[in-house]
Amino acid sequence: MQVIQQEHQDIAEKAQLGVTPQEFKGLLSKKPGSWLINAYILVLFLYHFAYTLGIFTTRLLYVGSLFFNVGSVFLVIGLVFIFAPASKGAARARVPWYDIALAMGGAAGCGYVLYNIEAVSNLEEITYAGVIFGTIMVLVVLESVRRTAGMAVVIFVVVFFLYAMFSNYFPGILWSLGFTFEEMIAACFLYENGMLGFVADIWAKIVVLFILFAGIIQVSGAGKFIMNLALGLFGRFMGGAAKVSVVASGLFGSIAPACPANIAFTGSITIPIMKATGHTPEFAGAVEAVASSLGTLTPPIMGVLSFVIARWLQLPYYLVVLAALLPATLFYVCLLFMVDFHARSRKLPSLSHSQLPSVKLTLKQGWHYILPIAVFVYFLLIAHYSPQTSILYTVIALLIVGQFRKDCRLTPSRLMVGMQRAARVLVVTAPVFIAVGIVMASVNITGMPIRFSALVTELCRDSLPLLLLMTALASFIMGTGLHGLVCYFILAALAAPALVKAGILPIAAHLFVVYTAIVHAFTPPVMAAVIIASGMAKSNIWRTSLWSMGLAISMYIVPFVFIYNPCLLLQGGCGVLETVTAVVSSLVGVICLAAAVQGWMLVRLDWPQRILFLASGIIIILNLNAILNLSGFCLLALAFLRQGITPMGLVRKALLMIRKV
Repeated sequence: MQVIQQEHQDIAEKAQLGVTPQEFKGLLSKKPGSWLINAYILVLFLYHFAYTLGIFTTRLLYVGSLFFNVGSVFLVIGLVFIFAPASKGAARARVPWYDIALAMGGAAGCGYVLYNIEAVSNLEEITYAGVIFGTIMVLVVLESVRRTAGMAVVIFVVVFFLYAMFSNYFPGILWSLGFTFEEMIAACFLYENGMLGFVADIWAKIVVLFILFAGIIQVSGAGKFIMNLALGLFGRFMGGAAKVSVVASGLFGSIAPACPANIAFTGSITIPIMKATGHTPEFAGAVEAVASSLGTLTPPIMGVLSFVIARWLQLPYYLVVLAALLPATLFYVCLLFMVDFHARSRKLPSLSHSQLPSVKLTLKQGWHYILPIAVFVYFLLIAHYSPQTSILYTVIALLIVGQFRKDCRLTPSRLMVGMQRAARVLVVTAPVFIAVGIVMASVNITGMPIRFSALVTELCRDSLPLLLLMTALASFIMGTGLHGLVCYFILAALAAPALVKAGILPIAAHLFVVYTAIVHAFTPPVMAAVIIASGMAKSNIWRTSLWSMGLAISMYIVPFVFIYNPCLLLQGGCGVLETVTAVVSSLVGVICLAAAVQGWMLVRLDWPQRILFLASGIIIILNLNAILNLSGFCLLALAFLRQGITPMGLVRKALLMIRKV
């Protein structure tokens, strides 16, 4: 555990709100290898830009969707073996011969598909040469996954591949026809659900541009703008350092490629400030870990998984954004009240005015960073453009506004650093995306989703709570050992159909799977987010995890809330009054949960009062029916009466608290 903590701490210490001198030094190196790598990265991103702009779909130069996807995989496989060494301690002064051989093997596999593009499109039977090239491609992908995601993911993928081959030896629901090695290679290598099909299509057309945007915005000075804005707006409140961490992590998480990047980016500033203002190292690390965990599902931009959900369900991306809006809001509202109650119960100070940047000056200097986000929101939510087109215009807008300020202007050198950062994220995510194609091909060829859905439904005997608990448990267990994308794809294929069959909205079923998988980030035994944040805070990992689970109590409950209250997903079918009632009840409920965990609601709570707030909060937030909701509010009233607080006294205390703020 200490080794893992040290590794993540080293990563965190390297995170900067801009471009480091070392990055410029590496960029401007006169070594031929450095220039070749930079040129390679530039070609990679220009290739995706050109396709999205429509240059490859003109009458003079037509590149089909499959051809483009294979070309994208072709380019990124080479990048993986440039940046990802065979072992963590291996030097990268030059690319060794075996990495060149592996890259050429991946290129050969892609080249075979491109050369036989017509036969592949017509789903013709695989040839002997196709089996050879397909086997090479599968092995290259597995090695790239081992280097970037770990051996556990490789084993998981291989198990699914072998299961499909020998499924005729399995009993009961696991039985299938069994398939030859040649048939499995064809399914994984050539067909729609394989490595170069559906998943690669999402990767090539959407994810690459999103990661490019995230890389460029990190070097543009926008991170510093987000941090200063959060400090200026929330630092003056009691316990303001923790509130800044929550807000900054939520804002930056919407554009960050992953949770670890979010923690490293914001935690390098917020954690020392929290510790300096009286928060314990464990609490500071927990706040940062929890606040960053849901960043990639926070509108308006959200992360990679949101694009995958939209493509899987064949929904406009803006509907996924709307569905995720209120659940994410409930989570962050609960977390803000958590840190507020914690600060008030311990009388922690706010940040001094000398530590706080001026909000007016911050907006004056960095208002232009809001424009790219506004462009994205307009094209996606108002004009209803596709995600890839919206991201494309957002990147173009960022390149334009990045010329406004001289001190952080997006010069060619700074842009290249941003593309290098994006390329390193691509190296980590691309192999997983491609390998997911192997798993999806194995699952679909055996017909497992239909049989699994029928079995789960039969076992639960039409009990929705039991079905939800089984799905949540499966999601959590898979999330502890697998990459988030792999976990999502498997559960979306196996568990989500069972939820939909039980009458749950498809978007609700898929978000439920994602939310219940995220909790592994701060829940033992893996708790990756806690390990990173604890390393930065120099805190005890296990106490930090306990604090994290308390702070994130809404994360354990909110997924069940939007299942029973689909109005919170803003997907239509609910009246305005019904939606407003559900939102108000949920907000009251999460505030009660925060009070119960922190032991504070205007005054300090004893244990009976905390139990009353916890019970009333759960009942109110679930909002199952009018009678239960009324009973929840009655418990809440009883909790206030035990404090000796009448309705008028409650109003007076609230007004007094506002004046103090």
